[in-house]
Amino acid sequence: MAYEFQNKFLHRSSVVTMYKQSTTRKPIVFLDDESAGACAYFLEEGVPKRDIHPVNGGLLNSDAITQASGIECKHSDINDHITSLPDDSHSVVWLDYTCTTIKVEVLRDALRVAPNVSVTLSLRGMERIDNEKHVRKIVKKVGTLASVTYYKGKGEVENMMSFIVNRAKTDNIPCHDDRRSLAFDTVADGKSGFEVNDSVIIAWRGNTSLTAVVLETSDDNVQVVFDCDGAVKWVPLCKVTSNRVTHADKKLDALVGKTLLVPSKLWPTKKEITGYADVKTVGKKLAFMIVKRYRKSNRYTLVGISKRNDRPLHTKENWTLTYDQACCYVKM
Repeated sequence: MAYEFQNKFLHRSSVVTMYKQSTTRKPIVFLDDESAGACAYFLEEGVPKRDIHPVNGGLLNSDAITQASGIECKHSDINDHITSLPDDSHSVVWLDYTCTTIKVEVLRDALRVAPNVSVTLSLRGMERIDNEKHVRKIVKKVGTLASVTYYKGKGEVENMMSFIVNRAKTDNIPCHDDRRSLAFDTVADGKSGFEVNDSVIIAWRGNTSLTAVVLETSDDNVQVVFDCDGAVKWVPLCKVTSNRVTHADKKLDALVGKTLLVPSKLWPTKKEITGYADVKTVGKKLAFMIVKRYRKSNRYTLVGISKRNDRPLHTKENWTLTYDQACCYVKM
């Protein structure tokens, strides 16, 4: 449930202002909670019901929003919902998150849908300066940062961050085919010649090599996450080469429908893995199925496999795997 306080009203006010400044007055799509606080505010400010498009991933919450506001709430993960919206169909996208980061591809999608995007993030466990640099680098890839503010959350600690991103005036509306799928949320300066999310090959023991993805770079080393086990290590540049291997569509399509056994240790904390209670486990691995290629790229969309009946679950995971990663986890 959202925490109602003065700064929340300021966020809603800025969304309404961006909506009213839009010459076309296209709808607002946003994440609301079960109290329908944002819906109520927008109605009070004169936004017509037809232009208020709330979203919530919880079925009970979305039903509660519909009942409380009289406005139909879309039952969906808002990140997934945005991908289904037409280009330039809204005035504002408001992502009122409680998480600590935003994925580059989500922000790119939001700017495709609307010229103005408002984002709220938590700073729990994060350094303010580092996280602002992180956000600025993400935004720089897809738009223009209009404002950044910090405020106190429910615990009376200034650990919340809000920022507004505008579509760059010189940019065309980014279409689906132009968007790149990125493995991780962070962005680095790339001093080493490698960039974050680059696929690389690491020279390992003897004549063996391992595939990995770049997380961070420095002048002499690269931090990578290995595809095989999710281990994160700093590796000297002399052991790193670009993985420029491309795979034919037939080879990529061959993995669709395959079962993957993904090690549970890939999740950093036990808290992050608590949402997989319905997913089948095999030893210390979670069972997933590849359901399709992610936007026809070399990445895959997955669903968990039910521990009750061994059938695929309906909810798609909000993370993807590369071809190299999937090959590491395919059930033989």
